[in-house]
Amino acid sequence: MRHTGAGITRLVSLALVAALLSVLVFAVAASARPAEPMAPSVPNLPHCFYGQVTSEAGTALPGAGVIARGVQGWWKGQWPTPPAVTDGLGRYGWDGQFCIPGYDSADGSGAKTGDKIAFNVNGTQAYLYDVAKGVQSNTYTFTYGGNTQLNLIVPVQMTINATAGPNGTISPAGSVSVPLGGNQTFTFSAAPGYQVDQVLVDGVANPAAAAAGSYTFTNVTSDHTIHVTFIKSTYTITVTAGEGCVINPPGNQVVNLYSSILFTVAPQTGYTLVDVVVDGISKGPMPEVAFVNVTADHAFSATCARQSFTITPSAGAGGTITPSTPQTVLFGDDVTFTMQPNGGYTVEDVLVNGVSVGPVTTYTFDNVAANGTISVTFKKTELKFKLFLPITLVQQP
Repeated sequence: MRHTGAGITRLVSLALVAALLSVLVFAVAASARPAEPMAPSVPNLPHCFYGQVTSEAGTALPGAGVIARGVQGWWKGQWPTPPAVTDGLGRYGWDGQFCIPGYDSADGSGAKTGDKIAFNVNGTQAYLYDVAKGVQSNTYTFTYGGNTQLNLIVPVQMTINATAGPNGTISPAGSVSVPLGGNQTFTFSAAPGYQVDQVLVDGVANPAAAAAGSYTFTNVTSDHTIHVTFIKSTYTITVTAGEGCVINPPGNQVVNLYSSILFTVAPQTGYTLVDVVVDGISKGPMPEVAFVNVTADHAFSATCARQSFTITPSAGAGGTITPSTPQTVLFGDDVTFTMQPNGGYTVEDVLVNGVSVGPVTTYTFDNVAANGTISVTFKKTELKFKLFLPITLVQQP
């Protein structure tokens, strides 16, 4: 076909317009995803990793969580989800399942050649040791496909905050650094007269540690706390027996922690138990006081009162008895009565509890321990006359 010069010019112009339109379309498309990389020219194969996970001290870390993550580019990746867990020897990926997918142009979920990948163990970035190359680095440069033995070394040390309450110590104390995966033992020492009460490990009571006097954190992979409290190992029961009260065992008693003790309370002869006060609280006339599972000092006291008795007096005609009304007398006290006859009378007899004590004018009940009676009788005085006759003496010659 022959083309004229004008036709050729028209064709060239159309070609230029088409080329310009193509450039504009590409530019618009590129502006829509400016950070998206070009699709790779090789298959997007995953790259798998495996290796040993240790602390910086060389201790294997079994049960640690391991993930890989992207540290650059417009995409964000984290593999796997959830994190892989190291086996009993502290290894990851030996089952062939720890793989980073190659870049997927559909959703950008994978990595592409040249991307930098970091590895985290329990949330802390690890050093990476490429076994085949004998190279240690902070990140790995991703390539499509392959299996790489990449050992992970965790540099961070964990912190255990160790504290103790009054009357004892914990050793070591304060903020204690422990290599990741390492062990740390704490021991407890109580002051004289005290013993370990509670050991709180991460806020949870640990009775076995309290009994043993020590606790060991093993395979430390996170921060911890440990706090120990102390309690007195002996306690005093302060005992106060009031007048007329008998408490057994007598006197203040020293008892061991968590032990029990029983006291009996009884009045002496002539007394009545009135009240028992335990730790400041009135309990009434209780005959026994028990302290069970003692964990603190205690005190109790007993109050007794003397019994009272009545001495009843009476007097017959011809005189009086003083005092003349019934007398209330406390146990062990004395009371005296006086018998006073009227004019022309004398005391005939005094009966004490029905028994004659003779014609006494006073009588004392000594050390009264029972009710009693006293009665007096009087009699008229006998009049005696003397006859004096005059005598005349006659002198005879």
